Amino acid sequence: MHLDRFCVKCGKETNELIRGLCVQCHLEKNTILDVPSKAMLDYDYRSGRIKVGREWIEKSSENIEGLVKGLVLKAASQKRMNVDGLMVLLEPHDDNINAAVSFGTEVEGVMVKLEKKINLILRKAVSDATTKLSSNYFEATIQARFPENPTQKQQRERLEEILSALKAEKKRNELAEAVAVKKSRKGFDVVVASYKAADKVTRLIAKRNRLKVIYSNSLFGIDDSGRNKYRHTYCLKFSN
Repeated sequence: MHLDRFCVKCGKETNELIRGLCVQCHLEKNTILDVPSKAMLDYDYRSGRIKVGREWIEKSSENIEGLVKGLVLKAASQKRMNVDGLMVLLEPHDDNINAAVSFGTEVEGVMVKLEKKINLILRKAVSDATTKLSSNYFEATIQARFPENPTQKQQRERLEEILSALKAEKKRNELAEAVAVKKSRKGFDVVVASYKAADKVTRLIAKRNRLKVIYSNSLFGIDDSGRNKYRHTYCLKFSN
């Protein structure tokens, strides 16, 4: 390819010029995209979750990468710029995470490769869910019942099934946790912090075992908005 253009600063021959400058010289004088070099993240070390907006989500590599990409895309959107091939490399430390970001964007018809570094500072915080769990807060009870006195093996298998389902749900709902397990004459009760999690888990296990869910609730207070608060009970009757 014949080159008949050159950078007015360094003299490099190239057809990829931005306002008379080659890409390297242009980057030395101009900030194409202003991405924040630092960002504070509320981090609940007890639950291992970070706060994004109003939600507390797992401090996983996938979620951190999504957060960093969001910072870049937000900055690009404000300048009406397209971002191509966005990549994030994380380097975690005790109280912060370094993120190396690389991507391409077009400036006056020239594709420019950019690299940015963002330091995510983890600020210790306590989520509402952690506060509730530490005080044995609960909204629901899952009752497991058997027609006759169950063996320890039968109880253990059903309890493990319920706890396993709660653990899977906890990835989406921080209050999907058993705060207590209580023995009963014909089974046991699992006390759960979130009624939404209890409802979902109970219906999942009922479907899996072809059971009918017996549901009831009881009023136990009023919330800050003046609405009634209920505790929910879900009963599963297993066969021996």
